[in-house]
Amino acid sequence: MERQPNLITSISLFIVLITATAFSNASDGFFYVTPQFTITHLSFDRELVPEGLDRTSNAIGAQVSAGYQTPFWVVAEVGYGYAENIEALGSTFDNHEIGEYRYALGVAIPLGNNVRLVPKAGRIRYRVTAEEGQFLNAGSEQGTTIENNEHYLQLDLEIRLSDLVGLDLSYVTANTHFGDIDAARIGVQFEF
Repeated sequence: MERQPNLITSISLFIVLITATAFSNASDGFFYVTPQFTITHLSFDRELVPEGLDRTSNAIGAQVSAGYQTPFWVVAEVGYGYAENIEALGSTFDNHEIGEYRYALGVAIPLGNNVRLVPKAGRIRYRVTAEEGQFLNAGSEQGTTIENNEHYLQLDLEIRLSDLVGLDLSYVTANTHFGDIDAARIGVQFEF
């Protein structure tokens, strides 16, 4: 029974998106691929992370998404991303990393000839790993790995640079069972 609300939510979202875009001016549909650089902030609930391990982390990484925008402005997208806090001293300090697979539906809202605002909602499958570093740690290093599926929200600002290339600025947020994921992304969108 737990899966039924997720199916109902997904179907409801799809119906709302179709209804909201049905009366908009149609354009040509297109496929796109968007590689992005990401800065991700992870914050962990205290009870899920071993004592002594950092509860927050800023990580950098990359992600790529591919999707299709229909002639009626509905967007369907899938993606993969990875981010890790980078340190110059090897295993000295605490390490956090996240890998994610995701899919989303959204609607493109034209703000002019060359700018679109694209709110999206979807599901993310993530794996977060947190490992304690050796600095000021007298005992053995502890760690935790958390995997789950959650809902997430994304807001993209797409700025057309030419007929086939655009700048993509994104904000992604998810309130998960381990804490929060917030990410700012910048990339280039290639349309075909």
